Amino acid sequence: MTAVGCMMALAAVFPLGLDGHHVHRKQFPVVCQFRLWLLGLGFSLAYGSMFTKIWWVHTVFTKKDDKKEKKKVNKKDNDWLKKNKKGKEGRKVNEKEKREYLPDWDGRLPSWETA
Repeated sequence: MTAVGCMMALAAVFPLGLDGHHVHRKQFPVVCQFRLWLLGLGFSLAYGSMFTKIWWVHTVFTKKDDKKEKKKVNKKDNDWLKKNKKGKEGRKVNEKEKREYLPDWDGRLPSWETA
């Protein structure tokens, strides 16, 4: 996406070379608008994609383990699990912290709770 944006921004130079021999004078406003749109879209695509990549890398490397919030089973869910005939299969116990976690609707635990 960055390369496409850079190519569009660089292509905005070519309409500057159009004169009365190549384009009729009545079409000059259209050519001028086309040049501005090429430059604007090209810059937006190039800058936006570079910023997105940098922001993604920043968020990946600045995450702290203590910011990750673990879900505990509340009393209501725990009672439901006990009444459910598959209660023992539906619960997952974290042996390190001795906590019980509820699985997702399809039986899997979220990835930050399984480590």
